[in-house]
Amino acid sequence: MNNAATSLILKINGAIVNPLIILMFAFALVAFLWGVRGYITNADDHEARQKGSEHMMWGIIGMSLMVMAFSIEKIVINTFGFGNDSVTNQAIQQVLK
Repeated sequence: MNNAATSLILKINGAIVNPLIILMFAFALVAFLWGVRGYITNADDHEARQKGSEHMMWGIIGMSLMVMAFSIEKIVINTFGFGNDSVTNQAIQQVLK
């Protein structure tokens, strides 16, 4: 593939896609922690504990989705040869010598 296209794809990935995934992961983490806080501080109120439990569940689902998105992104980049695997492969070959 063309070096200019590869460079463009890697720059878009580094400047837009990865920060968005990290930001969305952070939102999911905040939702999870908000749920934990709500679950613990409202131990006597069943409805509030239920709401905290739901926030925790959605936070875990959100974090899982972001980990999957990051993994799929890496798989696609490495499958189509956009990644910098040549440097990695050279390092592995040097270690194996």
